[in-house]
Amino acid sequence: MGIGCARSLSCSLCGSLPATCQMAQLPAFSKQDLQKPYNKVAFLVTHNSYSYGIDFGIWAHNQRFSVARQLNDGVRGLMLDLYVGWNDADVRLCHGSCIWSGSTDLLFTLIEIREFLERNTHEVVTIIFEDYLENPRILAKVFDEADISKFVLTSDYWGEVEDWPTLSEMISLGRRLVVFNNVGLTEFPYSTRNMWNFMIESRYGSVSKNPNECKERKESKNHLGERRLLLVNWFTTIPNGLSPCLNDFDHLKRKLTTCYRKFGKWANFLAVDFYSKGSNGGAFKTVQWLNEKLTGSAKSSNLEMFLDFLEDEMREIES
Repeated sequence: MGIGCARSLSCSLCGSLPATCQMAQLPAFSKQDLQKPYNKVAFLVTHNSYSYGIDFGIWAHNQRFSVARQLNDGVRGLMLDLYVGWNDADVRLCHGSCIWSGSTDLLFTLIEIREFLERNTHEVVTIIFEDYLENPRILAKVFDEADISKFVLTSDYWGEVEDWPTLSEMISLGRRLVVFNNVGLTEFPYSTRNMWNFMIESRYGSVSKNPNECKERKESKNHLGERRLLLVNWFTTIPNGLSPCLNDFDHLKRKLTTCYRKFGKWANFLAVDFYSKGSNGGAFKTVQWLNEKLTGSAKSSNLEMFLDFLEDEMREIES
């Protein structure tokens, strides 16, 4: 909590003085939100969620805080890269090179997630694996060791044609962990079909930070009509943790509106680096805004979207 700021706010210096109190947490979903299908709500996602702290080179940091802190702050989606560990039963989380950039143990991270789910019985968490391990047998063993397998929403409940189950239904089932993978593996903890059968994902890297452009990854170009989830990336290839204004609400809103025009639906997942760094409410306020769009309570007509666009353009000129 920042000095002089109320609970769930932090003191942030973004742009000119003076420093201001910014959102530092996302509030929990309301009872009304819990009645919505999984594919009709929005979640904050952290890119390379594990990449923080002394286990990683400072050049490889994508986040400032631990996975446990991220979850406590309202992050509900975790992007994790899987690599073969130091022995047959070990699975590491790292990016590119586990030696050059650093690494951490998947087991430790899964235990953090499981402990969060046990403490917070009305929360739903999503894991998006970039899988270079490609061995579900070993992965399932680590899940069992972390005692988290019981939370996984199996593919029987996935919404390929119809809506996904509501958050409330997932809570009642006790299945509050959704696990995606990018390589088409079909054994537990994965589903019988991979994430590209259910998700459109926008490109990452420098193109992702252009608020006026939204291009899908080549993997998600086929059968778009079957998919009912949209993941929008907002991070560059080389992370920049020094910028206090990294995730600006106005730029994010503009990006998501561009993606809405491209795909005809509002994003379910917004993936960012350094989720706590931002201005005008940052990524936190953006996800709140997204959920308003998904419920239809916010302005959504073409004219109003055009007026929002003009307002953003004026802010750009003034800055």
